[in-house]
Amino acid sequence: MVVVFFGKRNSGKTTLCRNFYQWVRSNTPLRVHYIDNDKFRFIFNMKSLDKKTESELLEKASVIAKYEQSLNDLVLISMSFAYDNLRKKLSSENKVLWVYTKHASDSRPTSKKEFDDFEEPEDVFTVNTDEFTPEQSLNLVIEKYKEFCLVSHKKSNYAY
Repeated sequence: MVVVFFGKRNSGKTTLCRNFYQWVRSNTPLRVHYIDNDKFRFIFNMKSLDKKTESELLEKASVIAKYEQSLNDLVLISMSFAYDNLRKKLSSENKVLWVYTKHASDSRPTSKKEFDDFEEPEDVFTVNTDEFTPEQSLNLVIEKYKEFCLVSHKKSNYAY
């Protein structure tokens, strides 16, 4: 399974993903891997925020996630996933729980450049990190994760 924390810059996706990573490590027997946007950009020297670079970066992350998931490991991704077609592609190849982190830009201003054409998701689990503390946000994600696991397990058991 893949859990993707995505959203605009400074929305809390990395903080929430790290907190969830710690929760998984402390409370489950699962092997868990964590793919982080900033680390990927650094490792692959892909600093641009244009759609082409973002697509290439997410393609690399998706290949790694698919491999790690094939080992029955849990994969956590903290990346923008600014474009709907890239989200759909990852979902078509993996079992994915999408966690959209949202905030008011003026509540946490940043000097970092944002994607000019970020495509807002529709009908996805959303955590407004302005409305909840990091602990409350984590608890929301944990509950959604448990629900997603139950539904996914039932579907896989009865899919013929």
